[in-house]
Parts: sequence; C-alpha cells; structure tokens
Amino acid sequence: MVESSTSVYFAELQQYVAILGRKEPKPIIDRSVDGLKFCLKDEVARSGLVSSTLNDLIRFIVLLDNRLYE
Repeated sequence: MVESSTSVYFAELQQYVAILGRKEPKPIIDRSVDGLKFCLKDEVARSGLVSSTLNDLIRFIVLLDNRLYE
C-alpha cells in the first residue's frame, strides 16, 4: 500500500472544500483529522491540539508527518 504525504492529502482536501464552498471550520477540521494516517491521529490526540483554523492544523500535521518520516 502506498501512502501519500500529508501535504498531498491536505492539498486535495482544500480543493474539495473550495468546490463544496464549505465555510464552517469545525466540521472541516474534524473531517480532515478523520482522514489522517493512524500514527498521525495518535500524535494529534497526544498533543491535545485544538485548532481553530484548518491552516493551523495543516502546519502542525505536516511538520509532525515530516518529523515522523525522518
């Protein structure tokens, strides 16, 4: 199984959000976390991150994924 990077995942997610015209951040953030790899979901849960914007979440997750990849 080939897993894509979180950068690709979030780029595609943002395209779908734009197409659908979604504006409410909470459901978008919740759905984006649902689609993450299990190891990233675990790290988000451990960190206690509560993000109010998708961009904040993306920055955190991409940095975390890059670090886990190392």
